[in-house]
Amino acid sequence: GTEFDYTITVTNNGPSTAAMVSVTDTLPPSQTLAAVPDLSGAPGFVCTPDAVGSGGVITCTAPALAPDKKPDGTPHPAGTAVIRFRVRQDALTPQPTPVTYKNCVTAGSMSFDPDPANNTNYCDTVNVIFRADLATAKTDTPDPVIAGRELTYTITAVNNGQSAALNMMVSDPLPAGTVFVSASAPGSSALITPAAGANGIVKATWAGLTAPGVTRTVTIVVRVCSEVACNTTLTNTATASSETTDPKPSDNAATTTTLVQAQADLAISKTGAPNPVAPGQQVTCTLSFSNRGPSGSVGTVVTDVLPVGFRVVGTPTSTVPGTTFAITTANDVTTVKATLGVLGAASQCATTTPTSGTISIVALVPDKHPISTVINTASIATANCLADPDLSNNTATFSTSVNRTQDQGFPFPASDEASDQKGGSVLIYPIYTSSASNPAIENTLINLTNTSDQDQVCVHLFIIDGDTCSAADVNVCLTANQTVSFQAADFDPGTTGYLVAVAVDCLTGLPKSFNCLVGDSYVKFASGHAANLAAVSVSALVYDPAGTDQTTNKADLKFDGVHYNRLPRVVAMDSIVSRAEGNSTMLILNRPGGDLNRSAPGLGAIFGYLYNDTEDAFSFTANQAKCQARVLLSNSFPRIFGGFTNAISAGRSGWIKLWLDDDAPVIGSMITFNPNSGSQTSYSQGHNLHTLTLNDKAVLTVPVARPSC
Repeated sequence: GTEFDYTITVTNNGPSTAAMVSVTDTLPPSQTLAAVPDLSGAPGFVCTPDAVGSGGVITCTAPALAPDKKPDGTPHPAGTAVIRFRVRQDALTPQPTPVTYKNCVTAGSMSFDPDPANNTNYCDTVNVIFRADLATAKTDTPDPVIAGRELTYTITAVNNGQSAALNMMVSDPLPAGTVFVSASAPGSSALITPAAGANGIVKATWAGLTAPGVTRTVTIVVRVCSEVACNTTLTNTATASSETTDPKPSDNAATTTTLVQAQADLAISKTGAPNPVAPGQQVTCTLSFSNRGPSGSVGTVVTDVLPVGFRVVGTPTSTVPGTTFAITTANDVTTVKATLGVLGAASQCATTTPTSGTISIVALVPDKHPISTVINTASIATANCLADPDLSNNTATFSTSVNRTQDQGFPFPASDEASDQKGGSVLIYPIYTSSASNPAIENTLINLTNTSDQDQVCVHLFIIDGDTCSAADVNVCLTANQTVSFQAADFDPGTTGYLVAVAVDCLTGLPKSFNCLVGDSYVKFASGHAANLAAVSVSALVYDPAGTDQTTNKADLKFDGVHYNRLPRVVAMDSIVSRAEGNSTMLILNRPGGDLNRSAPGLGAIFGYLYNDTEDAFSFTANQAKCQARVLLSNSFPRIFGGFTNAISAGRSGWIKLWLDDDAPVIGSMITFNPNSGSQTSYSQGHNLHTLTLNDKAVLTVPVARPSC
C-alpha cells in the first residue's frame, strides 16, 4: 500500500558509443508505476509503457549512450544514464507470503558488448511487510434503555491501511444482564453467535483481504434482562482484529456504556365473596395483581383501603413469598398494606421471581353497618425509577352490597332518601307542643323505638324551642326491641318546637350508624288540631357518619347523600280544603341545621305557589325569623292576590309547594281541624309534607358527650 523508488543506473564503460540502447525492467507482481518514470538523469531515453498504474515489463530506449570517459581519460557524465521508477506496492498484495520480491533489469545495445555479464538480468531484492491499522467505533440505541426491552449495538471497524487486512474479525462479548436476540454482519464469511436468549460472544469474520478504506459493520440486538436494576450501567466493548500486523492497536477496541432504567406496568383487580354480605358476617376480599413488564418492579406495594368500619380478621395471605403486611386503622378506616418487594416480569434471565399473585383479606362487616353498597379500593404501586406507564389499571374498586335477608323481606336500603316510612340513625319529629296550665287539651306523646332485635342503642335527643331556637338535650338508651314514650308536658311544658334524635355510640357519644330507629308523635293543640305524625327518618350511609375523633366535643351531621341522606329542599302540602266549610289547616315548617351548641337557625324568607283545583296559580312570599313556623292558612298566609279564601272557596281544594329562599332544607307537617265533625265536608287529621326536591348542603352540628344512661 506504499510507494518506493527503483533507481537504475546504466553506464557505457566504452570505449565506443553504444547505439540503440535499451533498458528492460520487469516489475514484480503487485507493483505498478505510481508516477511517470523520472528520466531527468537519462537524456534521450523514452520509456514504454509509462502511464501511472502500468506494471509488468517496462522498456526504456535511447538512440545512443556515449562512453563514460573522454579521449583524454577524464570522466564523461553523458556516459551514464539514471532512470527512476516510482512504484506502488498494491495494498491487496497476497498475504501472508511472499515477503520478498525481485526486480530484475537488463541493458543492451546494437553495439558489441565485450562484457555482457554485467548488464544482463541484474536483480535487486525488495522486502515486503504488511501493516493494517484497524479502528473500531460503537454506538448503542436506545440510551437509556428500559430493562426488559431490546438494545441495539452497531459496531463499525474500518481498515485505515496501508495494507489490506487479512481475515478481519470483529468480536463482541455481550455484557452481563443481556441476552442475544439477533445479529447481522453484511459480507461476512462467518457469523458466530450465542443461542437466542443466552449470553455469550458474537464473532464476525471476513475471510481474505479487506482493502484499506473498507468499513465492516456488525449489528447486534440484545434484550436487557428485566431484573437488571434501575440506574445500572451496561458496558460493552467490541474489538476488531486481523492476521495482518496493526501498527496502532490502541484504537482496535471501542466501548459504549448504556444506562438501564426500570419501568413496570402493574395491574390489579379485586373481587369479594359473599356478595351481598350481611352485617356481622365476614367477607373475603381477593386481590389479583400482575406485572405486565417490561421491567421487574422493586418496592412493590399493594394497598387495600377497607370500607369504613370493616375490620381485618386474622392475617392476610399472599402467594408471593416474603410478603409482609401492615394493618392500620385511623378514623375507623382500616388500611392493609402488603409489601411484596420485587415482582418480576416475563423477560427475566437469571431469576424466577413471581410475575403475578393474589392476596386474600378476610374482613368483618360491622353488626350495625347501613344497608347500603360500599366501595372497596385497592391499589398497587412500584418504587421503580420510571413511573408506571399505565396508571389506569393500578387501582381496582369493588362494590359490596351490605344487606340483611329476613323471612319477611329485605330492609330499606340506607340509600333511600329521608322519609317517615323507614328506620334511620337520625329522627326529626316535625312538631311537639304542650300547655303548662292545661296539658289535657294541648300535649304531645312522643314515641321512640329501637327495631333491632339484637343491639342496644344510645340516642341523643335534642328538643328545639320553635320560638327562641334554643336547644335542650337528653340521652335515652334503648335495649334491643325496646320502645319508650314520654309526654312533652313532662319535660318541656308550655313550649312548642321540634325534636331531633341522633343515634350515638354508647361509649364515646359520637354519632353512629344505627338505621333501626323509628318514631312518631301524637300531637294535639288547644285549637283542636291533632294528628299522629311519624318522625322523618334519616339513614346513615357510612359506618362512622360523623367521624371517629374521640377528643372532639362536637360533631357535624352532614345531610349530603354521602354521610347521611339528603333532606327536603322543596316540599308540598296537598289536600288543602276550604275554610268556608269550617276547615282550619295548620302549616308547620322547620329548618333543621345550624349549631345546637348555640341555637337553631331561623327559617328566613319563604317562597311558594298555591294552586287550586281549577289550575289557578298564585305565588307568595313570607319571612319567618323563628326556626319553626306554625301558621293557619288564611288570607294572611299565604298572602296572595285575591286572598286565600277566594282562591280556595267553598267546595274547592288546592295544594301548595314552597321552599326557603337561601337554599336551606325544610321539613314540616300539615294538620287540618274542623269542629263540625258530623258535616260531610269536615275533615280532621294531618300528615308530613311531601318531598319534591332534595338539598345536599344541610349540616347540623351537635354537642358530643358520653351518654349518662
